[in-house]
Amino acid sequence: MSKFESTEGPIMPFFRRGNLVFLTLLLASASAAAQPTPSSAPAGCVRSVGSPDKAVSEIHSPNSYLQDFFDASFCPETVAEPVVTAAFSNWVSRPAGFGDGWNAYGYHYGVSVTDDVNGKFMRSFVFAWASHHRDTFTPIENGTAWKRLGLALEHSIFLEPGKSRAFNWSGLPASLASAALSNAYQPAEQQTVSATAARFGTNCAGYAFGNVWTQLLHNSSEKHRAIYRIIAVR
Repeated sequence: MSKFESTEGPIMPFFRRGNLVFLTLLLASASAAAQPTPSSAPAGCVRSVGSPDKAVSEIHSPNSYLQDFFDASFCPETVAEPVVTAAFSNWVSRPAGFGDGWNAYGYHYGVSVTDDVNGKFMRSFVFAWASHHRDTFTPIENGTAWKRLGLALEHSIFLEPGKSRAFNWSGLPASLASAALSNAYQPAEQQTVSATAARFGTNCAGYAFGNVWTQLLHNSSEKHRAIYRIIAVR
């Protein structure tokens, strides 16, 4: 009988493999963020979803960055998307160290959920707080559709592509840190340099895709608004 078929259940190996390291880091950061902020800090900051100038230039309290992390994490996609990614990993890509069958699927699912929260923790809290720039992407309004998609890709490197060359620390650096922290709860076979590099690449691709998808939706809605205006005029 393999360890994945034991009476401990399908996800117990996931919890034994250092996942408490990540939870400890999260609790420590929450404790630090809960400390009173200086009176000079902006009070009542809300999550920025509008002006990119405000998102880039305004320095927020640690509590505000932590709230961004909670907002990004406590949503249906955090537990829904890993249903698909875990299935793909378990029955298609089949990385070493997870075992086989439904028990292995439970292990994959636990790792996928934690990877998702881990990535949001790094992007929305750790690197956003350290750089004093929130991890936000505001759809680009000017230029051709292809140019705007290209600038959306550049957001992985620059905070405001097309406007400034300020580095986006929630892009590539956060992707690398997330891939490295993932070694705390991955099976031993996935704690290698090559496996970490592969996760780094996957993290970068996922972040870039999210920005491009947001821009695509914006372009599409903009086109529909233009068609509606033409019909309304006629």
